[in-house]
Amino acid sequence: MIETLSLPVSGNHKELTEIKIQKSIILAGANGSGKTRLGTWLEFDGPQSELVRRISAQKSLSMPDSSQTTSMEEAECLLRYGYHCIQDVRYDPSYYKNRQRWNGKPSTSLLDDYEHLMTLLFTEMFQKTIEHSQGKTEKNESKIYKIKDIWEAVLPHRELVIEAGKVKTKLRNAQDGLYSASEMSDGERVVFYLIGQSLTLKDEKILVVDEPELHLHKSIHSKLWELIEVAVPHCIFVYITHDLEFAARKKNADILWIRSFDGQNWLWEPLPENDELPEDLLLEVLGSREPVVLVEGTNSSFDLKLYSLFYESSLVIPKGSCANVIQIVKGINDSGLLKSESVVGIIDRDRRSETEINNLSKNNIYVLDVAEVENLFILPEIFEVVCESLEFSFLDKFSELTEKVFTSFESEMEMQVCKKVSSEIMHKLRGFNDKSNTYENLETSYQSVIADVDLGRYYQEIESEYKRVLSDRDYMGVLKYYNRKSLLTLACEVLGIKRGEYSNLIIRLAYGSKEEIIKSALSKYLPTLD
Repeated sequence: MIETLSLPVSGNHKELTEIKIQKSIILAGANGSGKTRLGTWLEFDGPQSELVRRISAQKSLSMPDSSQTTSMEEAECLLRYGYHCIQDVRYDPSYYKNRQRWNGKPSTSLLDDYEHLMTLLFTEMFQKTIEHSQGKTEKNESKIYKIKDIWEAVLPHRELVIEAGKVKTKLRNAQDGLYSASEMSDGERVVFYLIGQSLTLKDEKILVVDEPELHLHKSIHSKLWELIEVAVPHCIFVYITHDLEFAARKKNADILWIRSFDGQNWLWEPLPENDELPEDLLLEVLGSREPVVLVEGTNSSFDLKLYSLFYESSLVIPKGSCANVIQIVKGINDSGLLKSESVVGIIDRDRRSETEINNLSKNNIYVLDVAEVENLFILPEIFEVVCESLEFSFLDKFSELTEKVFTSFESEMEMQVCKKVSSEIMHKLRGFNDKSNTYENLETSYQSVIADVDLGRYYQEIESEYKRVLSDRDYMGVLKYYNRKSLLTLACEVLGIKRGEYSNLIIRLAYGSKEEIIKSALSKYLPTLD
């Protein structure tokens, strides 16, 4: 088995580089990045072109109901080059492969060779049957029976039935219900086709598969290719895909990210191994042609829909906790794979100090001007839109809301101050240098941190600010400092609706007649991305 793949150097197609491969490699990239053209280059222009068989994403799945046999040489030539006469092909194999197999358009032509594949399989079965009947082999090891084994392992509820020149299928253990090849589903036919193409490799040592996941349910494509790779140990597999889930699920495969193709040169780079960065996320970020914004929450979060509305020119990805967002944004930016401004994070304020907020911004992590993202739902401008929609007087209802919010904040004043002070102290303690390797250095670091922690001053300053917010009736100040998810419930009580109804109404209005008003309101409190 060969151990390296020759590729054009990134940015310079006139020079080559060797990529070490254990068994398989994935060429991943966005649509239009030149992946298929690179596969074509491997087949026709690369130094290993004579070793390459390529399966196009554009291929006919018309599986013949019956097939004829011919000589082995003719059948192999027909499948590999699209032409039956081996004597002619020997003069210029590349010409016949280009003109006959690919109709002169190897990057775009529909590959129509299912009939050729079936001819080779039944010819080979006939040949093996003769050899076995003559006592030359202990058992008939025809490739079509190996295909049957793998096919049934991938599709365990179905059974292939091999007849003379025909392949049929039925439900496993069923007494009847046979149906012919042409009646098989696309998935059943493509599984047979991919196994057959792989098992009929002879002199070729590199199989290039464009869109290996096409027509396959995600629950089976990983298993299919794992079984095929085991069955064809002499071959390396080059998978070309824009399906990021396929790339992330493929075990033990190196990944090259194809950035772009200008007609001559490809820009590409290996995807680095990074235990802190999920591979599927890294692929999604790389594949985005838009700026990427990582936020807290999940795909079902209401706030994700608000973020997606406001940052409509960006790809917004929820990543759970604020710690996840911080870790991932820093990790991606430190990896050097992207321009640092291409990926930013947005997190809740969560009692952070101004110093901490400024430090986070240096890493493209921005903090909301409200304590929690839920507080955006009760901004005055947004609450007014909801009141108008429900035909309530905004002034009356907002007065009720602010009274409830201030009362709640005042009742929890001491607890909120303590939590804020605790957060300040924890931030200071994180500055402790735990790398000291002598007692003296440890003592110095400890005293430095302790000296900077003034509990009484912290408490007095924070309490004073919180009391000011109350005395000034500073509603936005409360939203900035008050960490309490039940604030949204207070708004629902004022309006006489359920919490879920309130959130759903805002989303409907945001994506409807009040889009510009709500986006304008959010612009005052959400970070502006360059």
